[in-house]
Amino acid sequence: MQNSKIRLVFFTASLLIYNYLFWEQSSGINLPLFSLLLGIAAALINPENLRSSRVLVTAAGTFSTGVLVVIHHSDLSVFVHVISFFAMLGFMQQQELKSLYNAFLQSVSGLVVAPKRLLVAVTQKAQTNSKTAKVFRVLSLVLLPLIVFIIFYFIYTVANPLFEQLTLSITTKINHFFQLVFRHLSVEWLVFIGFGATLSSAIVFRTISQRWFNSDAAQNENLERTKTKRRKSAIPGMLESHSPVSLKNERRSGIIFLAMINLLLLVVNIIDINWIWFDFVVPQKFNLKQFVHEGTYMLIFSILLSMAILLYLFRNNQNFMKGNRLLKILAYLWIAQNAVLCYSVFLRNFHYINYHGLAYKRIGVIVFLLLTFAGLVTLFIKIKEVKSGYFLLRKNTWFAYGVMVVLCVFNWDLIIVRYNLNHWNSDDIDTSFYLSLSDRAIPELLANKVKVQRQMELHKINPERWLSDLDYGSFENYLLTRKDRFMLEQEYKQWQSWNYADAEAYKALQEIKEPMGQLQGTSIGEKTIAF
Repeated sequence: MQNSKIRLVFFTASLLIYNYLFWEQSSGINLPLFSLLLGIAAALINPENLRSSRVLVTAAGTFSTGVLVVIHHSDLSVFVHVISFFAMLGFMQQQELKSLYNAFLQSVSGLVVAPKRLLVAVTQKAQTNSKTAKVFRVLSLVLLPLIVFIIFYFIYTVANPLFEQLTLSITTKINHFFQLVFRHLSVEWLVFIGFGATLSSAIVFRTISQRWFNSDAAQNENLERTKTKRRKSAIPGMLESHSPVSLKNERRSGIIFLAMINLLLLVVNIIDINWIWFDFVVPQKFNLKQFVHEGTYMLIFSILLSMAILLYLFRNNQNFMKGNRLLKILAYLWIAQNAVLCYSVFLRNFHYINYHGLAYKRIGVIVFLLLTFAGLVTLFIKIKEVKSGYFLLRKNTWFAYGVMVVLCVFNWDLIIVRYNLNHWNSDDIDTSFYLSLSDRAIPELLANKVKVQRQMELHKINPERWLSDLDYGSFENYLLTRKDRFMLEQEYKQWQSWNYADAEAYKALQEIKEPMGQLQGTSIGEKTIAF
């Protein structure tokens, strides 16, 4: 498979397939199909790739997210599939890589140099043919002067109107010639095919960048003690930060700081446990939105700041100093308290969901808290087992990748709309948020229009009214307009763009013939503000 002729055949075939699958098409079955074909091509060109466990893991992630693109066709599944594909490509190009982020950077750098590799391959092929070689030599001699000539020509036409008028007939004929030759081409297609050529050449003409391998190889998951001599700092009266005396002072300062901050966080956690963990009730005229939005973000920031401080304290030789047991105990206690705080933040978000329904950001907060909790666990391991920052980054990147793949399993739009439509607290659901959901939620909203209208009517009499757009007529008209556009798009879609979610939505919308009647005799009762 090392033969350049075979590689050029693979490249040409993949470029033709790319054009057939994606030109004037939306993402659908074409995306996983093309990823699968490129993955097979890369495996055939470099069979040793299949021996790498990281290649197999990312290949499994790429395949599974590709299937989920076809099933759910969510923006998240498309995004994670592309990320997973590029990570797989990076590991295929360098099996020695261990970190996911370096594999991704390796594939991106491969894309950058891919056009050059393609040009070299084509030039080498041309040199074997005497006639083609002559053409390339002529082009190499003429091309640069021609480009410079065109640049100066345009400069002179702009600067001199008489010169422009003199050459107008010539340029008109030239323009007419190019229109005849390129009438079936467009700038959009040229950019499109250029990206396809870059992607295909990155797969076929394997590019190895030592930069990312060296970055991985230079890192060690285990910290090693650095032997240093006592030296004076550039600042008079100070010692170097890595000297034994400086480390002892740093340890004393760290113990004082961790003791104080642990006491402070203990008070916060006790308040949260008593207030939020058990029998939480929203007080009258209490700003739940501010309590969750601003409070959640600040607490998350405090957790991340805590992790950064601990990383600084246990960065190098402090891990090996005698007498640092108290510092470690206080650090473990702070990690545990931050884990408690993490759960308290989750409960804030849970109560908000229980009160106002689901939304993308509220789901995102839960995911972020899960990743933060994983970060706290690995931080504990880092301090206990004397691991490096590279250990934290590598482990948490892989964990985040796994979480993102799992998230793609769920059709979040349908989960959100079904949960909110059947929510107990109907008068505090953000009905305008329904309109931000994908087209695949339209059948569910039109089929449950009575529930949507009831939620709007209930909010109109809500003492704490915070929604302004509560006209169901406008809401329904917008949905019906989106429905018509979606139906039209589906009728003109070709098989390359097919996906199960859109097909099911199209089928459901076909069964909705006429808009249902307006809500009659809505019974509005009082709500109970409790959990």
